[in-house]
Amino acid sequence: MTRFGPVRSSTYPVLLSATVTRKENYATKLAALALQIAPSNKKRHETLQRFMLLNDSATIAVEVPIYLTPDDFACFQFRGFTFPFGEHPITGHIDFVQLRSGFSISSTTSLMPPKRNTP
Repeated sequence: MTRFGPVRSSTYPVLLSATVTRKENYATKLAALALQIAPSNKKRHETLQRFMLLNDSATIAVEVPIYLTPDDFACFQFRGFTFPFGEHPITGHIDFVQLRSGFSISSTTSLMPPKRNTP
């Protein structure tokens, strides 16, 4: 539950589009190997993250938190960015950060308003 209602990151109404290009490289081969050792479907995500962090020299971080405050929004808007979801604080995380012939962010999750603790 958030202050904006019962919203989950997977259902937050933000539409982003990106061009997706499938590649076959060292990272995808490592990922295929990691998925074979996952003890269950439920553990695939965690297993893949740990495996890549330990065995792939290009993977430099996993589960990186994101939090944008109203001040962050003002700074980005000053630089010409627009946000289709308003100016409320949002949170999320990035599953993988890799440094592979340039900077790469992989498997990002949706951003959502922060959870509000209710008594």
